[in-house]
Amino acid sequence: MFMAFRAKQEKDAKDGNESSLAVLLTQGLLANDNVKIDSVLKENKLDIINSTIRCMQVSNVVPLLKAIEYRLRSRSPLEMRSWIQWINCVLAHHMSYLTTQQNLDDELGGLFEWMKGRVGNYQKLLMLQGKLGIIVEQIERRTNTTVRPSLQPQIVFNNDEVDSDLDDLESVGSDDSGASSEDDWWDEGEKALGLKDDDDDDDDDDDDVDFGSDDDVAQRRGGNNANDDDDSSDDDDEDEEEDMEVG
Repeated sequence: MFMAFRAKQEKDAKDGNESSLAVLLTQGLLANDNVKIDSVLKENKLDIINSTIRCMQVSNVVPLLKAIEYRLRSRSPLEMRSWIQWINCVLAHHMSYLTTQQNLDDELGGLFEWMKGRVGNYQKLLMLQGKLGIIVEQIERRTNTTVRPSLQPQIVFNNDEVDSDLDDLESVGSDDSGASSEDDWWDEGEKALGLKDDDDDDDDDDDDVDFGSDDDVAQRRGGNNANDDDDSSDDDDEDEEEDMEVG
């Protein structure tokens, strides 16, 4: 119960503080009192800034932006951070109102030009900063004598293993012709040692002699039998002549 009451008191005090800031800022803008305006614009907490802007009337939005523009041009850049936050919050809450203003360029033309100039210089400064960073890095590398460890590869491919795999594949392909090549090698070895002559080849050639067809063989056999009969008849005639002479 006490904690809830304490939280309510803090919320009321915060709301009262934000309302008081909105009232103080409005009074400063209407009276052109720089002291009151500066006392409010020095606040840099986003929740307080948003609450204060919500409590303000929309008719005071353009005068607030013009007051911030004047400070951006004439004051120290050290205070610029809080003023930029106030501009962002004003645009976030009252963008629709600002787009309906016909003379917005005349009212806030100076603020637009200032932002454009700051952004243009910022781009040039970024380019200069990048170039200077590269130069400084090169100088540090040249002057640094510390030996950096070389990076080791995470995966190493062994060429010997790849060659062995290729040899295995080639040996599988050569198994089919292994028997014939081995016989040829053996015959050549015997010839070189003098264990095998060319007569074996001649014998094989004799075995391959073609005697002709079966009819030719039978005809030759018949001719041989006829010659044998003639020889036997001649022998019989000679025997008869010898017998006649003896008688």
